[in-house]
Amino acid sequence: MINKLLYFILLSLLFLAGCIEQYYTELKNIESILVVEGFITSGTTQITLSRSVSLDVNSSNDFIAVDHAFVYVACDDGTQSEVSRSSGNGTYLITTGELKMDTKYCLVIQVEDHEYWSDFLSLPYTTPSMNISFACDDNDIHVCINSYGNDTQTGYYLWSYKEDWEIYSYMYGPWVFNEIVTSWNQLRYVRVANDLNSPNNRYYCWRRDSSRFYIMGTTDHLTDNNIREKKILSFSRTNEKTSVLYRVQVTQNRIHKEGYDYYSSVQKNMFQTGSIFSHIPYEITGNIKCITNPDIPVIGYVEVSTTITDVQWLDTIFFDPSYRNSQRCGYEDLMPDPGYGATAPGQGLVLFSQEPLYVTEHCVDCTKRSGTKRKPKDWPNDHI
Repeated sequence: MINKLLYFILLSLLFLAGCIEQYYTELKNIESILVVEGFITSGTTQITLSRSVSLDVNSSNDFIAVDHAFVYVACDDGTQSEVSRSSGNGTYLITTGELKMDTKYCLVIQVEDHEYWSDFLSLPYTTPSMNISFACDDNDIHVCINSYGNDTQTGYYLWSYKEDWEIYSYMYGPWVFNEIVTSWNQLRYVRVANDLNSPNNRYYCWRRDSSRFYIMGTTDHLTDNNIREKKILSFSRTNEKTSVLYRVQVTQNRIHKEGYDYYSSVQKNMFQTGSIFSHIPYEITGNIKCITNPDIPVIGYVEVSTTITDVQWLDTIFFDPSYRNSQRCGYEDLMPDPGYGATAPGQGLVLFSQEPLYVTEHCVDCTKRSGTKRKPKDWPNDHI
């Protein structure tokens, strides 16, 4: 939204940026297997390539990005896209233009003297419309999807989401502490003004998150091809997500039944083992093959998909303000001013009249609550 495929159904075979890394087929040698993730879509197709790392290797990474491949999309009419080279981190961007209903497409990968092809697939029959709605009960806020089909064919869908929300500090402190490192490599704290007009202020912050798994759905058990009020995300009314302003972006991919079955198998295996790091049984196979050596295993499933996106905003209408009241931000006992060179007080400074009072830093510094000063693109509030 969000390298990694068998991490699946985690960032998104490209939309989640965190998917495939943790899954491996149970083969005699699972090291250095090519892992392919992505969808062939209209406009720009994004593909991520990596190689698996053996479980007995002591490494902080479960995959190795592949940045030296040549990747393109081929059509069954003999035409092809321009060849793409990596833009870094195993990511390849391919300009595909507008995909046609009467054409079949496949992904071609050339790397290390081998060539890999996915199965030729056409677009799913039509693209339904989709929108986001919000629902609220006594305890929770729900993000729901409404997908409306306009044909008689069963729909198979994958959804992923990205969230942004704004938070404020529980209290405003005109002074905060900044960490500095002296020339003697000692950590010191210095008091600085908490200017609301400065991009370094600690009062306004933003947070973000994205789906760790694809949310799946189908109309094969419904009387029509419409999916109504499907809950894809829920959080408590006391969650700070809607304490100021919240935005959610949902991406819907309509896929083929075979692709849906593949992702269902991967997800089922994950839930049965209880871990996202579990092996994928060898029976779960994708649609990519090494045509120069069919004995070389490949992990992944490349769909030809129709993709649509919706964005919705939510203000404080459903927010339960008791959350703020539950945060213990009362004033602590008076402390002497730590001053320059003092050890960390773990406090934020609030001034009343001329007397300095200190409270715990998470009360006056939103960055201490996992907030960031990176304002999301197109955010409507004018402060920084």
